[in-house]
Amino acid sequence: MRLARVFLALLLVFVAYVLFRSPLFQIQRVLVQGNSAIARTEIEESAGISLGKNIFEVDLGQARERLLTLPMLKEVQVYRRLPSTVVIRVVERTPVALVPVPGGFAEVDEEGMYLRRGSVGTSGLPVLTGIRVAAAEPGRPVEGSGLQEGLTVIRGLGPQVVRELSEIHAGRQVVLYTLDGIEVRLGLPVDLEAKGRVLPGLLVALRSGGKRVCYVDLSAPDRPAVKYFEEEGGQP
Repeated sequence: MRLARVFLALLLVFVAYVLFRSPLFQIQRVLVQGNSAIARTEIEESAGISLGKNIFEVDLGQARERLLTLPMLKEVQVYRRLPSTVVIRVVERTPVALVPVPGGFAEVDEEGMYLRRGSVGTSGLPVLTGIRVAAAEPGRPVEGSGLQEGLTVIRGLGPQVVRELSEIHAGRQVVLYTLDGIEVRLGLPVDLEAKGRVLPGLLVALRSGGKRVCYVDLSAPDRPAVKYFEEEGGQP
């Protein structure tokens, strides 16, 4: 019995030696999956996983915590793929709007998380106005009155509509401005899904109609109204 225990102890020592000293288990590759907005090299550098290090000596939890400090990353998994690969699988946050902050604009996701600096016209995102920002720091939710109401409008309208917009003015009365300058008065922020279903087809019809649109009233989605500019003088 004693001999068996000694043999088992020696076997464990041998296994430990193989696992922690064998070149077979030296990290040869860090595989990054799921990224598109953030560069693979930035993820690798932030994870701090060195090639050539023994794969069992890497603190995967610590690497994950470092990666979660990157504002663009929402979820992170880090795991070993034996014998020599560490896999980093990420889920990125998706920016949905620009919010005015001191010194410029911040890209925020649907939760209001400050992702990174953005600029009007190049980001392809609508500007969310009608809010008062109290605090804004990358990697943290933007704090401000009216922000959550504006994000509720974005979620309710859906991505197809939001892609058509240059500005979303969120307040008691919601007003949208399309990329080609059409003003859309949504009224109260209610029935947003219904309004989002009606608006795309309505915009297509208006753009093909050839008349200058002053504004669209979509406060009642089942009875949309359109106000046109007069042909002479350009007045409503």
